[in-house]
Amino acid sequence: MKKYLYSSLSIIVILFLVVYGSADNNVEKKHFSSNGISFDYPATWQSVEAESHVAAFKDPDSGSNVTISKQYMPSDYASNNNFTLNFSEAKDLGFKFVASENVTIDNTSAYKNSYEVTTKNSSISLEEVWVVKDGFLYSIIVKTPMNESSNTKFSLSSFLPGSEKVVSSEIVTDSFKIENSTNSTVSPFWGYVSIPSLGVNWGIRSDTVNALGSVYHYNESFYPGQDGVAGLLGHHTRFSAPFMNIDTLKTGDSVVITDLLSQKRYTYHVSSNGDIKWDFKTNPVNFTAGTPELKMVTCWPPGYSKAAYQTHCKLVSIEPL
Repeated sequence: MKKYLYSSLSIIVILFLVVYGSADNNVEKKHFSSNGISFDYPATWQSVEAESHVAAFKDPDSGSNVTISKQYMPSDYASNNNFTLNFSEAKDLGFKFVASENVTIDNTSAYKNSYEVTTKNSSISLEEVWVVKDGFLYSIIVKTPMNESSNTKFSLSSFLPGSEKVVSSEIVTDSFKIENSTNSTVSPFWGYVSIPSLGVNWGIRSDTVNALGSVYHYNESFYPGQDGVAGLLGHHTRFSAPFMNIDTLKTGDSVVITDLLSQKRYTYHVSSNGDIKWDFKTNPVNFTAGTPELKMVTCWPPGYSKAAYQTHCKLVSIEPL
């Protein structure tokens, strides 16, 4: 009986490997090449507006959204462990970490992470692949709606040609090539911060605070999505005065960071405002580890640098871009 069972299982496994292993080869493909990146993708995928991405697609069969991005990585950027979002607050906000593995993309070490994400509007399966090369961060991200069909147990028929499983993001990862990791039009911004109650939206950069239309990310602080306090510094009266009205913010007001590095949107609520640090020159503003919060800082009083005016914000939601 056992011998018969093992033989049957062996036949099923072999059949699965033959069918599934050759499935991607039987899929009609198209080729993408732009911005120093090239890859193949299933011909059934629909190209959609890329926005901040290099390319974006919709798979009509599975409902998946696929984005491919290339982002200049600030020299002080240190990712979480293998680019995972795996701290307690993230889980509380709907990011359930599933698995992580090391993979190889275009002969370069890469990281693949999987999550189940539950937001106010949907539940999705999230798969992320991260590659770092020559100061750039590349990502291949697949978002798939979670429903009854995506949660069914293993079935051989689900891997047969014509099923949604055949249209796989592995076609992208297997063919992904970084042909040119330089870019003459690199944006200084790795993200954006918007404050809806003030009607403002500013770029975030890590090289200087003295630039128009932007705020500065403290190098000694954490980045959004990391387990520590992120810090943003903006002028009160000069260089576009990004934090001119920061003192009018009320408890509960929203502050949203669109992070192009982690490809996520972080929403914070003001928890306290008006924390004025008069001794900041001898006792600098600090950014502690352990809680993923946001601290916005400007000079005080307006037009002077006698003190550091601080606005504290608590993380309330995380969403994939």
